Amino acid sequence: MTETPFLKRERGFFIGRFSIRGIRTMAGKSKTKEQLITEIAGMRERVAKLEKSESELKGIIGELKKPEQQYQTILDSMGDAISIIDKELRIVFVNRAFTEWIKAMPLKADIVGLTVFEA
Repeated sequence: MTETPFLKRERGFFIGRFSIRGIRTMAGKSKTKEQLITEIAGMRERVAKLEKSESELKGIIGELKKPEQQYQTILDSMGDAISIIDKELRIVFVNRAFTEWIKAMPLKADIVGLTVFEA
């Protein structure tokens, strides 16, 4: 096995190790060209599956946002100030009337995500 400079960069050479029998991986294991090609093909299949899953997930998220937007529209059309607080006392939602009401007071304007004690 020999070491040969094969790429020159600004600050020197990258050194690569190779042999006629195979190519050494980063872990130091020797693999043949066929093994590497098979491994790359498997990785490409995994990437294709992940891209398909990502696309499906984006579609599901889009479908879930529709009822959320309808819910937001209904609550924003009400004249009463409405806030939703979870069991950890964190403000998870406020409607438009609540936002306008809180702006008129000397309180933080953007309180969603804060606890009732932080707001």
